[in-house]
Amino acid sequence: MIADLAVYLAGLGAVYYALCVNALTGYRGKFFALLAIILLGSIAVFRGTVGTDTANYEQMVAILRSPAEWYGVETGFALLVWLLGLTTSSDVVVVRLVTAFFVLSISIYICQADPDELFFLIVYFIPFIYYQYAMNAMRIGIASIFLLFSAQSFRRNKNFAGIIQLIVGWSFHYSLIFSSLYLLFVGNVIQRRKILLLLIGGIFTFLTLYFYGEYLVTRIISYKDFKSPHVLSGLSKVICIGIILTGAWRSGLTYKNRSMIILTAFILTIIFWVLGRYTYMGLRLLDLLTVIVPLTLLVMLGRERLALNQSAKTSFLVAGFIGAVFVLRGFINSAGVGRSPWVPYELLF
Repeated sequence: MIADLAVYLAGLGAVYYALCVNALTGYRGKFFALLAIILLGSIAVFRGTVGTDTANYEQMVAILRSPAEWYGVETGFALLVWLLGLTTSSDVVVVRLVTAFFVLSISIYICQADPDELFFLIVYFIPFIYYQYAMNAMRIGIASIFLLFSAQSFRRNKNFAGIIQLIVGWSFHYSLIFSSLYLLFVGNVIQRRKILLLLIGGIFTFLTLYFYGEYLVTRIISYKDFKSPHVLSGLSKVICIGIILTGAWRSGLTYKNRSMIILTAFILTIIFWVLGRYTYMGLRLLDLLTVIVPLTLLVMLGRERLALNQSAKTSFLVAGFIGAVFVLRGFINSAGVGRSPWVPYELLF
């Protein structure tokens, strides 16, 4: 079993090595984090038919080479695929170039990151989220990178830049609208401009439903065909969100702000987990919460000019590790399932 996961464990080992170097030596640079990303990027970019949706994305690329076939696909992603498709006739290579774009974007995030943002990425986002977004759900993966960029902007009170980055992210996956609204309002990013944001959001939602309503309804209905594989499906995400919320309670945030993030996250987590008992959509919404809840906590701390304290850091570290264990367990359980299973890992060449 361990042998099947050797490649993935090596990537995670590089991340935790970078963390140990920082913790034990006091080194505050980004060299080892970037080295870890190079290894993780190589694992993702040079993969063969690996990752649940990889085979599906290769088929999608063949369709998106023609702009006339873009209906129902997020414009930003379709445009990126089309541009990358101009460089090669191989659909397989284009999918790997999309992954390379994702990895490059994470590298840029690291270069811009302050110590707390780097800590979040190393101990939580990469162990728990990276493999799924780099090698499987690539549209939401790239959208989430713009979510990370926007969080950096909001932490620095660059609200206009943050909003633009969110809007760009929407063009890669529509579900980022939910994450954006959570970040903006729960994170109390915008105060005086709430009405304007609601107006912009309303207009965007109307246009999206007008042009892509049929596609979105089809997608929502299709989730009914994907039953939760087990009665405990999504429990790992619930556990990780719960751990993050314990860190939020002792993070040093004002009582009002920590009450807001804990209450909203708790209610939404319960609703989505219950929904996941009946439709796969609930699990997808839980996926969004696993990213946006800790990221919102990070933004709230930054805007209060508070650093991650030991409680918040511990919650990120523990949640990220537990999440990684469940992700790897999922890889083992999916062995041989579908056209591009996670194990055994194979190279492109």
